[in-house]
Amino acid sequence: MSNPNRCGKIARLPKPIREEINQRLERGATARSLVPWLNDLPEVQALVEVEFDGHLVSEHNLSQWRNGGYQDWLRYQEAVAFAEHLHERAGDMKAMEKDRMPMSEVFSLWMTSRLAVSTREIESLKGDAAWRKQRQFCDDLMKMRRAEQRDEQLQLERERLELQRAKAELQRERREIEHSEKQRPSMKGRSQPEAKSKSARPWQDWSAEEKIAGARRPETHRSPKSPTPSPCIIRPCAPDMEPHERAA
Repeated sequence: MSNPNRCGKIARLPKPIREEINQRLERGATARSLVPWLNDLPEVQALVEVEFDGHLVSEHNLSQWRNGGYQDWLRYQEAVAFAEHLHERAGDMKAMEKDRMPMSEVFSLWMTSRLAVSTREIESLKGDAAWRKQRQFCDDLMKMRRAEQRDEQLQLERERLELQRAKAELQRERREIEHSEKQRPSMKGRSQPEAKSKSARPWQDWSAEEKIAGARRPETHRSPKSPTPSPCIIRPCAPDMEPHERAA
């Protein structure tokens, strides 16, 4: 990382070359060892020819870069490493989390631990210094609590939205079920009168198509019921009647 306001020879080199310079400096390379390597690069030669009247990179240029752009790069690397370290520590504290937590939560955990450590320092102080530290501690603690309350409100709002979605889904499924139930009786109501009207008509009045369709129905293949014979009534005869009277 380089300050965009820097305008020296090293700062104007392409980023891959600046990155290589910084890495070599970090490994302990000296300006004297870097100068020949830099001046042999075609990119460096083209740059100094156009913008610096052909004056090659010197040890003085590398010394200025070591005190300027290289320090910016080191601070950037430290910030990246520190952020990665915070992620790892926060992951240990919340091992159940599958994904990494947001950086705001990471810094919140870090701030909480720092406030806990600062209580020991406050207890060791006396007089006005102790009061000033306590007031500052209370102010920081209240700010942190307000931030936590906002997070809790957001979590409650998320849960409320999830419940509304689930409720809307249940209502939609219920409407679909009610609609399908209404369709079934209406179809049965249409078919029954038609069947009754056809069966009420004499067989001679049916069309050829209706006779074929009726013959295919299972109920048409049933054997017709034989008529029930009327009961025979036997009248009892009186014992004192004559035969010719019985026959009458």
